Formats: sequence, structure tokens, C-alpha cells
Amino acid sequence: MNKIGLVILNFLTYEDTLESIKTLDKTLVKNVDLKIYVVDNKSDSNKFKELQENIQDMNSEFDITYIASSENLGFAKGMNIGIDKARENGCNFVICSNNDIIYNQLIDFNKFIEIFNKDNSIAIIGPKILSPDGINQNPYMLKNQEKSSLIKFIKHKLIFSNIIGKLVFFIFGYKNYFFRNKIKNVNTELIPSQYIYALHGSFMIFTPSYFKFYNNLDPNTFLYNEELILAERVLQKNLKIFYTNEVTVFHKDDSSTNKMLGKNSFKKLNFVFRENYKSRSYFLKEYIWNKK
Repeated sequence: MNKIGLVILNFLTYEDTLESIKTLDKTLVKNVDLKIYVVDNKSDSNKFKELQENIQDMNSEFDITYIASSENLGFAKGMNIGIDKARENGCNFVICSNNDIIYNQLIDFNKFIEIFNKDNSIAIIGPKILSPDGINQNPYMLKNQEKSSLIKFIKHKLIFSNIIGKLVFFIFGYKNYFFRNKIKNVNTELIPSQYIYALHGSFMIFTPSYFKFYNNLDPNTFLYNEELILAERVLQKNLKIFYTNEVTVFHKDDSSTNKMLGKNSFKKLNFVFRENYKSRSYFLKEYIWNKK
């Protein structure tokens, strides 16, 4: 029988983790063998204990393992702790979820298994992910936009391989933030289920085909660009990524970074640009420029 591990990565916002599990308890079609792993990045022992007590008070039938990390390992390394434990416990499907994912309608995790059973070349599956403003965050990237043209290669080399390029990246980042187009994004909710290049990283399902080649996520980024790294990893092994609009989850978006750094604060903007630059530089060097 297929066994699913749900890895929830918590950082600071314990109330979001509690809400995520509470809403899942109310909406999950419980015909699956599910085990939940809550990984707490830079754990506050008192709050983590309180979270566990609050979840116990729910009287849920969920089988939950709590894992505390003494430091904030970031997204990939934090998720890897849970992924490794889930696979050690025999989970052949692993869902990686932000802790600010909530479930407002019935959800059946078996649908992901059914999709994989129809095509075993699928490595990662993602559902419809609705943001607070109703925008579907999936697909993250419908088609591969990372194919290197000479112009793009030169542009990326100039920006992501020297200190002047880094400064330009920050300047344009601030410019785009403060003078960004106020027109509302196009709602992609009606995009049909299909094979795509990259999924949004807040909720992803890894299949047995992914684990034939990779133990977990690439641990060399702290935050951001995990979606593109995964897309290239999948392509390297001639596997596929699939988006389904038949399953929906809801994403609060940025709750942990907002709590840590302050929403719309200069400190948060600087953190976002810095980590994006580091992650994109790594992605380009390891997965695009050095592509065999």
C-alpha cells in the first residue's frame, strides 16, 4: 500500500502550523495511509511544546512526528530533515508543504497517487494554490524560460558573476518594487491540468520516480529558486512535472518572513533580494551554465 509523508516546515509562525493541521483534519478524505512530520526551524522549545499540546487537544487521528532543529536551516535543508525521516519510515510519496497552507475544501491525497499511476515518469505533482487575493500561484512556470540564448547568457553572466552585477540586481529590484505596475496579475486558475516546467514551491508532491534518482532536495540554497532547481533536476533524468487543477489548497504567502522581518520593511526587501541573488547565482552556475 502506498504511504504518504506530509512534511510541514515551521519557522516562527506556530499558529499557522496549527491552523494548517486543523483545516486538514476537517477536510481530508481519510482513505490514505498518511504520516505528518512537523519540522521546526530554529525551534523555540516552549512554543513548539505548546503547538504539540494544541494539536493533541484536537483529538485528531493523525500520526505526527515532531522534529526540532536548533538552527534555521532554510527551506531545502529544513525540508530534507522531514523528507529523510519520511522515507526512513517507508513513505514512497512525500508532500512538502509550507506551514501557511490551509485547506478550505475537501482534499483527497489519493488523487496524486492516481495521477502518478497513469504516468510513472511524473516526478513531482502540484495542485491549484490560491493566494489571499485569489490568484492561482501554479503553474510557477508553464514553459521552460531558462533555455539559454546568447543574449540571455551574456546578461546573466554580467549580473550573476561579479559584484557590479549584484549591485545592478539590487538597484533594479528596488526600482521594480517601488515603481511596479499596479495592474492586477492575470488569474491563471482556469489553466487545465497538464505537464509543465516548474511548480510553486509552497506545496509539492514527490513521487517514487523522483526518489529513484534523488534522496531529497538540493541543500545548497537557503531560500528561493528551489522551483527552478527541481525543474532542471527532473529534466536531467527525463522525468516530468505535472500540474493538476482538480485539487486546491490555499496559501497565506510569506507569513514567516513577514513575522521575522516585518511586512514591506526595508529589512525584508534586502533579505529577499540577497537570498534571491545567491540562489539564482547557484542555480545558473550548477544547472544552466554547467549543463552537460
